[in-house]
Amino acid sequence: MPCDPLLFWRPIPAGSTFKASASGDENKFNVLVAIHLNGKPLPPLRHHDLIPGPAKIAFNAGDHYVFDVALSVFSKPDKPIDYTMSVVDAAGKVVSINGIALQCDTSMSDIGSRNIKVIATFPEVK
Repeated sequence: MPCDPLLFWRPIPAGSTFKASASGDENKFNVLVAIHLNGKPLPPLRHHDLIPGPAKIAFNAGDHYVFDVALSVFSKPDKPIDYTMSVVDAAGKVVSINGIALQCDTSMSDIGSRNIKVIATFPEVK
């Protein structure tokens, strides 16, 4: 499924992991994922973290993540630039909530930029 500009992925089940990767001619694009955990910035996932990827971030009880993805294509690629992200369970299977898979991908084949914000929350421990 294509990535919408704003995604809400919650509640994330226990034992889940966020995965992100990018592919394509590395000299024609840049991708950066800014990360906030419980309102505080963490080091971002950079181009070299995502290619070939996947970069992985485990969810812990009570975590509230915001992932801001910036994908920029500088010159027309010969093949599309692809960015994929998902939430997977401990077995590596994509997690679904209410029948909606927590997975999306974006493909760009021309010069331009795309921004995607994902808000992902693990339920509070009671």
